[in-house]
Amino acid sequence: MQQIQLAVAKNRLSEIARQAQQGETFELTVRGVPVARMMPIPTQSNKEGFRQRVRAFMNRPGMPGMDIRAAIEDGRK
Repeated sequence: MQQIQLAVAKNRLSEIARQAQQGETFELTVRGVPVARMMPIPTQSNKEGFRQRVRAFMNRPGMPGMDIRAAIEDGRK
């Protein structure tokens, strides 16, 4: 993991983001003190990954209950 000063990161953000996409992790520092990490987000391009994201969205507090499978089946009629 590379440490990088926040002031430097501001000027090189696009480059750092590209490196993060390629698997690099960065620790951002302010005056030498670590304050944040920038790391790649794992991607799930399969159907199960999509289902997990939908379930997580629907299970948020305040979301109305909904049977996703029933809604999909209803849409296919």
